[in-house]
Amino acid sequence: MLAGLGLLAFFSHVLIDARRDTLRFAAQADATLTRAIAQDIGIAFEGYDLSLKGARLALTEPDFSSAGDVIRQLALFDHSTNARYLNRVAIVNADGKIVADSFRSNPLPTDTLSGEDFFTVQRDATDDALFVSKPLQLRLDSGEWSLVLSRRISRADGTFGGIVMCSINLNYFQAMFLNLDIGDQSRFSIFGTDGTIFTRQPFRLTDIGKKIGPNELFKHYPAKLSGSFESVSARDETERVLTYARIANLPLIVVVSSSKAHILAGWHQKAIVMATVLILLLVALAAAGVLLSREFRLRRRVEMKMAVLATRMAHMATRDSLTALANRRSFDDTAAKEWKRAVRNQTSFSLLLIDVDHFKSYNDEHGHLRGDDALISVAACIRKNLKRPADFAARYGGEEFVVLLPETDQAGAHVIAETIRYSIEIAHLASGAPRAITASIGVTTIVPMPRLLFADAFAAADSALYCAKRLGRNRIEYRDCQEPATVKQASAA
Repeated sequence: MLAGLGLLAFFSHVLIDARRDTLRFAAQADATLTRAIAQDIGIAFEGYDLSLKGARLALTEPDFSSAGDVIRQLALFDHSTNARYLNRVAIVNADGKIVADSFRSNPLPTDTLSGEDFFTVQRDATDDALFVSKPLQLRLDSGEWSLVLSRRISRADGTFGGIVMCSINLNYFQAMFLNLDIGDQSRFSIFGTDGTIFTRQPFRLTDIGKKIGPNELFKHYPAKLSGSFESVSARDETERVLTYARIANLPLIVVVSSSKAHILAGWHQKAIVMATVLILLLVALAAAGVLLSREFRLRRRVEMKMAVLATRMAHMATRDSLTALANRRSFDDTAAKEWKRAVRNQTSFSLLLIDVDHFKSYNDEHGHLRGDDALISVAACIRKNLKRPADFAARYGGEEFVVLLPETDQAGAHVIAETIRYSIEIAHLASGAPRAITASIGVTTIVPMPRLLFADAFAAADSALYCAKRLGRNRIEYRDCQEPATVKQASAA
């Protein structure tokens, strides 16, 4: 699961980075192209402006007015005749009448230009800055779409004396765009800084001169004179990456618009390949996970069975197979631990040795199966009368049983011993056994001292048991471990 999530995170990170890089590289390429277009247009318009400045300078020459028509025509317009897509350069007087024209010297156009913006702006200006008109259709240019560059002509006293102008065919922009090959999913546009459309590629004649409303471009410009952003085109409703740049010293903006889907086409193919690889890897991981999980479950099941078997075997190793009480080995281990604890804590420690009376003759008379049943019954009587978890009973061997009673004084040990003795006697009377079964019990109680051993306590209990046998059986006898010669007889009630 974690490996799958790790792979998913890694592939997602790689794809996101690749997508971001693809868009960034496309924007950088479009920015380079946009700057190149803006620079080319800027250089061309500098040439047009030089034509205007040259014509205006010629007007100020002392001998200009006395020169012949041919000389004046050459002085005004000779350096502008080779400019590309230049319709004409003209001198317009203060009344808006053309007084000189690079297209032809005679007859002059009779058009009055006093109402055109390129004239009125210069008439009202206080300087001679270059003015770029909006797209327009002049009758003197046969009605073709063009834009006009104009500069003010001032008289010696500073008053308005007219303008020098040139009109440029807008096909100039179309010719430039047609020479650029960036695919059929890209768009070129040139806008005025006020949103007026000068041209677009793909070209639609009806677009020229229209003014676009507020859009994403003018949220970025003029805060930044160049840049790129993503937007949905209102023209074809596709998501696009737009890159723009202001043409230096001109109120024009070049915009290159590239389809985002086209830019990301290669990335999409890579994403499909990587997604396919990821799916295959995840399927392989899932299959491996299923196999490993199955193997783990099988191993876990085997381990659990082995643990249960080990527990059972450990239990069997410490249990008597007939009576289910602890066996001799378990008794020895437990006795050693309890004795050490009693020595360390200086607490009372009691020991009961229980022997079934006349068991050999009972076994010989009624058979081993009856004898086994009798031992099982005795073990059950012992077990049910031990109430505390720390009390411990074991089959010591044959018909002998032993009970450890930690933290139990002599009186408590006597009560438990009597309860066991009575329980054994009553159980066999009630069972309808062919002969009553009784038991003799030897008891000792001691607060262990370092000089004493558990063997001393066991010997005292064994001595007490021997005494009970000698005094008639089916009774309890007590012997003090510290006074081996003392025998205290308990009631056999």
